[in-house]
Amino acid sequence: MDLAGVCSTIFLDGPFEVIPQFHASWDSVEAFAIFKLKTHPVLFIGVKSPSSFRLNSQRKEADRRIRGHFRDLHPDVIIPTVPAISAFGTLLSFYRYDKTSNSLTPAIEADLPIMTDTAPKDRWDCDILDATGTTRFREMANEVKTMCTQLLGGAANILGDLCIVLADLDLRSLKRPEK
Repeated sequence: MDLAGVCSTIFLDGPFEVIPQFHASWDSVEAFAIFKLKTHPVLFIGVKSPSSFRLNSQRKEADRRIRGHFRDLHPDVIIPTVPAISAFGTLLSFYRYDKTSNSLTPAIEADLPIMTDTAPKDRWDCDILDATGTTRFREMANEVKTMCTQLLGGAANILGDLCIVLADLDLRSLKRPEK
């Protein structure tokens, strides 16, 4: 079952909506999901092939895609912060949109006429196969769960459960990108 199928199965009876995104070029994106509470975004996850991590253009595209979704959906945000994850295989880069300041971190470098790596490799500084990576992922999931629970009460538990299920998957089957 693919990511959309797993998410749809888990979110079937809750207040959440999973919106898989389809693209003209499947070479660059393997999966992208927007998790919504009713019609409000609460989490984005984008996954790309680990083999494309070494290419500056692919990292830039992954970064651009996350930022584009925040740009398009920030008017619908109702929780204080919305996290996102960009993944190349097991390597994760965490993003955070702050509704109050209307800011998105990490900041992006200017794309000047000189060759600038606008999405440097070290931004994907977390490996979900490492204990610190798993901890960071779970902390993000729990933060989203807490914010949603404050809005809806116990109905938000399903989102936290999904994130825990994703974190408990057999991660040995994931591939680390070449650095």
